[in-house]
Amino acid sequence: MPMISLLMRSRRIIALTNRIVFRGYAPLEPLALQIETTINCNLKCTMCERTYWPIQHHTDMTLEQFKKILDEFHNLTALSLTGIGEPFLNRDLTKMIRYAKSKGIFVTVTTNATLINEMTARGVIGCGLDELSFSMESADPTTFEKIRVGARFDRIVANMRTFMKVKDHMRSRTPEVVLRSVAMSHTVHEVPGLVKLAHELGIRHLNITPLVFPFMPDLGDPRADVARNVHREAKALAKRLGVELEWDIIGRAQLRAGSCIVPYHTPYVFKEGYVGPCCLVNQRNARDWVIKNYTFGNVLGEGFASIQNNRTFREFRRKLLSSKPTEIPDICKGCWILFKD
Repeated sequence: MPMISLLMRSRRIIALTNRIVFRGYAPLEPLALQIETTINCNLKCTMCERTYWPIQHHTDMTLEQFKKILDEFHNLTALSLTGIGEPFLNRDLTKMIRYAKSKGIFVTVTTNATLINEMTARGVIGCGLDELSFSMESADPTTFEKIRVGARFDRIVANMRTFMKVKDHMRSRTPEVVLRSVAMSHTVHEVPGLVKLAHELGIRHLNITPLVFPFMPDLGDPRADVARNVHREAKALAKRLGVELEWDIIGRAQLRAGSCIVPYHTPYVFKEGYVGPCCLVNQRNARDWVIKNYTFGNVLGEGFASIQNNRTFREFRRKLLSSKPTEIPDICKGCWILFKD
């Protein structure tokens, strides 16, 4: 089961305690972390903010920076090495995974699968990666290539098939492989096809998430009733084929006070070292604005201990737990987690 899902299960009790007792103060270090190891990418996906940046960036986090960041966190149990770019473009990715695994941390990576080949697969499996997610919004070649501009459907499927064959040949239980997709208004009907594709590839897990921020006019969430109809069809198909489908339908009808406790347990570290509240803020299509207004310090310069409960981070968390919509931080308004039961 994906890391975030496991941590969110106890959010109501934790949120109530934080809201009443701690008022935004984080008494413990995070149990999980997401680190953006690169802002480089080889695709121009229609729902990704990076596609619309006026100036493209192609820089990576260095291994030395990564180690310095990770050494600031002493109680981590889970780590995601995915941000706004394609992780496998960072040549030190497997070294980063090995370093995190040497600390006993559960490590996950999400990839567009463009760079997966037999050698890459052996390296990833050999370094001990725990979970690898392949991103894909459609099992139809034409639709897929319209969304993931620059990728060839047949090549991506072949790459995923190669990975599964290498894993089987190496007789390795890890990494657990997940097919991951974003449900948008024009792609939600594609989910049953993704169930079939996962089954054909031997992938046992399919995770569907809502669109975080529909920052472009032609992007948007599917209507809840449409999504529920597709969900019923896909769920029945998944059960028949032995695929575990994880998909929460978000109607966005009512704000759930305290629904989000992510800034307590899984902060986000930008490639430059800035600490943000969560991974979702980097999808606002306003990177410079987010870093300026919604990060709380730079872990490479001052260390996490001085950032975790400084005034701005503590106040942000306090507002996020409010039952008053007007108090919710602007960057969080509209995020699906705040509407999740």
